[in-house]
Amino acid sequence: MNEIEKAINVLKELNSTGHKKFEVVRGTCYAYIEIEPVLKALEQQLNDRWIPVAERLPNRDGNCNVYVTIKHIESGHVFSEKMRWRFRKFQWYNGKNISSCYEVIAWMPEKTPKPFTP
Repeated sequence: MNEIEKAINVLKELNSTGHKKFEVVRGTCYAYIEIEPVLKALEQQLNDRWIPVAERLPNRDGNCNVYVTIKHIESGHVFSEKMRWRFRKFQWYNGKNISSCYEVIAWMPEKTPKPFTP
């Protein structure tokens, strides 16, 4: 569990016990900050980053749109692409099993953009 996940868990626990704000103290200064906006910002930051495969894999089996950083095993060339991957049985697929020549080293969920509002 990384630091962002730890902070999210602490804030969720505070929120579940009825707390709406938490106190931040720095030296002799302090402030009360609302939990909900901070929690939303941390969750967005957690989801909008490259996730090393060593840290975790996608939560669900099946097809998912992801950005991946791939390393070619022979040449060592590293590149990133947006692709539709099938993650099944701890294997990455793109029509065929690619683990024989490529190593997925990081991934990022593809987000559907919010509709434009004039």
